Amino acid sequence: MIRRLFTLSQTFACRWVAAVTLVVGALLLWRPTPTEFMELKFYDLKFRYRGPLTPGPEIAIVGIDDASLQAVGRWPWSREDQARLFSRIKEAGPRVLALDIIFAEREESAAVRTLANLRREIARRGKATPELMALLDQEERRVDVDRRLAEVVGQGPPTILGFFLREIGGTAGGLKAEQLLGESYIRASSFTWCVCWKPNLPASPCWGPGRWRST
Repeated sequence: MIRRLFTLSQTFACRWVAAVTLVVGALLLWRPTPTEFMELKFYDLKFRYRGPLTPGPEIAIVGIDDASLQAVGRWPWSREDQARLFSRIKEAGPRVLALDIIFAEREESAAVRTLANLRREIARRGKATPELMALLDQEERRVDVDRRLAEVVGQGPPTILGFFLREIGGTAGGLKAEQLLGESYIRASSFTWCVCWKPNLPASPCWGPGRWRST
């Protein structure tokens, strides 16, 4: 029996299967770019074959279309406008709000820059007093549109913020990606490991467990 199995292992078919297995294993281990490209194309073919799916009535998509851009202005809109939009949506009582928008950087309005310059000038001239600095702090909080947006996100029903992962190496936001999500959760595809993430909406009022609002 053992001799028969050894003889069978010497056949062309067995060698071919072993060679294919080794090649597939090497591709899974090294994940070369052409293989990833082929995988993405297979995904495209899969979704084209499946065809479009009609969302259920329990899902409402609030899209930013050409009419919205003509009415409000070109994108990106100010965080103040977006805060008002999200506040109106939450007034409708959704069970959850998911945002397909990345807030990767703080928005510095002219008022914020003016107050920052005023603070530096007051400090340079030695005119800072507790009352004056308290007034500046109050005005900075009032014109901080990022904080206003974060407060709206943190109110009412749970809000899911968007984020993205990128293979750049190192850390982002002081955390490695595997520390944040765990390696099993940050695989972008079967051939690409994302080792860094980009946080969303840096103002602290919207933070929950992890680095985004918990649901």
